[in-house]
Amino acid sequence: MRRCLLANDSPFLLLAFEDRLKDHFDAVETFENGLLALEAVKAQSIDYYQAIVLDIQMPIMNGIEACIQIKKFFSETHEQI
Repeated sequence: MRRCLLANDSPFLLLAFEDRLKDHFDAVETFENGLLALEAVKAQSIDYYQAIVLDIQMPIMNGIEACIQIKKFFSETHEQI
């Protein structure tokens, strides 16, 4: 199954991007901010999502910080395998 994680704080853009991504993925999971996206990534296996799409400017945790934390999590997890 091909899965995509999508994070965007705009409900309109979240729905629009989700609609377009559904043509390319079996499942698209949506989140309102980078912290929720990070928590979702950490809750799954390292190869659960085939793509992660993050908005740069979001409340609580922006996409850049979420990307840094996700990359760090992947690096730490990969070292343990």
